[in-house]
Amino acid sequence: MSELHYNHAAPYIKPAYVQRALSVELPGYPFDLGGVIDLQEEDGTIRDTKVKDKTPSAGFADDDDQMTLYAALEYLHSGNLPKLVYDCLIDTKIEKYVPLETARVADDFDVLLRRIDAACNAIEKGVFLPAKETDWWCGEYSCWYWKSCKFVKRSRRVADTQAVPESKPVENKVSMDEVVDRLTDKIFDSLLN
Repeated sequence: MSELHYNHAAPYIKPAYVQRALSVELPGYPFDLGGVIDLQEEDGTIRDTKVKDKTPSAGFADDDDQMTLYAALEYLHSGNLPKLVYDCLIDTKIEKYVPLETARVADDFDVLLRRIDAACNAIEKGVFLPAKETDWWCGEYSCWYWKSCKFVKRSRRVADTQAVPESKPVENKVSMDEVVDRLTDKIFDSLLN
């Protein structure tokens, strides 16, 4: 994949910054907002390289929170909205390079701010949602608590069977849609109050 990047992306990139750390103070919040932009060009374009096993849709680039955060950091730092590009390296039988250009608008930043508000409320209230078992950081070698975590299936972990009580069947099953509706209501209630 590095040869693909070397031949098809790198010749056209004019880097100004590599691994550029930016942070901004968020007035009214107990923390600052920061991130590390992988690559920024001389003209301000922010680029991020992704290796994919199939060609992503344009929606991937348009909806990804990572680029929204990068664009917000650059805008708050310099006052300029950057051009955003994902350099996608497609790892299939015939490798290919697919650059996906995207941009962010006020609606994207509004959603980002709502997510920051929700995260702030969760932190202040001590509410921490568990990772999904499919998340890369949920595993025996990436999480200190994995062996005793009650959110990991017993069949996936080695733990003291006394540490976590046996699961009991749920009498009144609730649909996933109902669970999502309840969580959404709680999040919006906490944001409004």
